[in-house]
Amino acid sequence: MSKKKIGVIIVSIIIYFAITLFPYKVIETNQNFQLLKKYQNVEHGIQATAGHYIIKNSKLEGVKNVNVDVTDISEGEFVNTGQGVYGYIVYKNKCIQKGAIGSKIIISDKKCKEIDKPLEALKKIQQNSMDEEFIKDIVDNDNTYEYSSKYYFTGKNPNNYIVFSNKCWRIVNIAKNNSLKLIYEGEINGDNNCKGVTTNISGSIGLYTWDYRRDEDGTWNEKSSLQEIMYYWQKDGVIDNQTFQLKLNSELILDADWYVGEVSKNTTTLSSVLKEERKITSKLKIGLLNSSDYLKVSCSNKNDIRNNCGEENYLSKEKYHWWTINSVKDEFKRVWIVTQNGNLQEIPVLLSHEYYFSGVRLAIYLDGNIKLVGNGTEFNPYRVVSAS
Repeated sequence: MSKKKIGVIIVSIIIYFAITLFPYKVIETNQNFQLLKKYQNVEHGIQATAGHYIIKNSKLEGVKNVNVDVTDISEGEFVNTGQGVYGYIVYKNKCIQKGAIGSKIIISDKKCKEIDKPLEALKKIQQNSMDEEFIKDIVDNDNTYEYSSKYYFTGKNPNNYIVFSNKCWRIVNIAKNNSLKLIYEGEINGDNNCKGVTTNISGSIGLYTWDYRRDEDGTWNEKSSLQEIMYYWQKDGVIDNQTFQLKLNSELILDADWYVGEVSKNTTTLSSVLKEERKITSKLKIGLLNSSDYLKVSCSNKNDIRNNCGEENYLSKEKYHWWTINSVKDEFKRVWIVTQNGNLQEIPVLLSHEYYFSGVRLAIYLDGNIKLVGNGTEFNPYRVVSAS
């Protein structure tokens, strides 16, 4: 037999098997496509069917065996967070699952994992946090409860990430009324989570001077030009400088009392710092962290309460200084600032010196009655469950 005939036979065999097997490949691909289409139909219709059911009948709690208008679904569970729906259906022994908001739809033969259930903020955070990073607030050694919150997050990188208003924040503490004090960390990434958001330059929305007037002195309430700028941000309902926008008309952001008292550089204990801060309050929807917040997170040596606080402190930033909300008592135009080396330091605020245009890291309080999903990691940050 000639080589030419052998070649023709081999090609014929390949063509035969390709034609024979091709329909099976087409069928398998088509089945996966139909499964995906089934899920997408469920997802698209969830607001009109299961979504309405969840919102009206279970106040956004996860509901099993959702009665969606698609045949052959043996089981299903969905959660609506107000930012999207996620969950799973079981269809012909296939798990069709969207594990989190922004994640891809996955089809597998494995058993569906139970989806994340919304819980009240404090319960959810307690459920997921480790004792060494989420600690009861202790002031000095006597635990002066008058100046204590319920809990603080501490350490180098605790699981305290939260997505709010489509941005990444860190939960600094939980107050006595269960409200959450947040500090801005960065814009949410393309995967709709906080992975890689935290860097040595993240968190600042811009460089400002605490006060540009050289002939005046006083507290945040009385004399700070930065306070005036932030007042207009609050009044307009939007903060906007090309890279940052936050809607402040949300009912979830509390109009809270912020402690803006002047703190003397001669204070030697954390409790005395707190006492001075609390002498003056200001009703605000947005503010800055207190000097005491920074001290509580990491500065464990109460005899040297303002130095060496940057180590193991997720609030410290090596690339810029950032303002606190507290000025220095009995000092002309000086304010407490967190420096690049991690110290809490009092510095003069002068327009003529570029050094004193420092980072503004916005802080807000969220209502303590909110429900959260997630576990606080950068991959799966806490998210606020809301019907709006």
